[in-house]
Amino acid sequence: MRTIALRPVSPRLAWLAVGAIGLGAWVVLAIWTPPHDPHATLCFFRQVTGIPCAGCGLTRALALLAKGEWSAAVAIHPLAPVLALEAAAGWLLWLAVIERWIKAPSMSLVNGGLIANAVVLLVVWALRLASGTLPG
Repeated sequence: MRTIALRPVSPRLAWLAVGAIGLGAWVVLAIWTPPHDPHATLCFFRQVTGIPCAGCGLTRALALLAKGEWSAAVAIHPLAPVLALEAAAGWLLWLAVIERWIKAPSMSLVNGGLIANAVVLLVVWALRLASGTLPG
């Protein structure tokens, strides 16, 4: 049996590929009109429980952001602009680390940021669930 050796991908090439994928996704979101039917969902949690999950509405909100409809996006999911900005900032931070303009953040800092995002997402979800303002 013959083994194939894979060459590592250049960090810059990986960064560019992720940026191209992100830009492509943003263009698709700008063109796509998401359904407003709550039953047209891929969310397993919602299908099983009938309750929108913490992330329900994010795709539709991001599609509205891509179209420039900020207030409508925030009405569907208030964290959509924050998460979109964090994704863009993370991508730029990645470049700064690759180019050695800055030192890479520690994994504990990265993990802390991810945990903070999860906590904020869950708190916003609980508040919206309690107030009945989840996307319907």
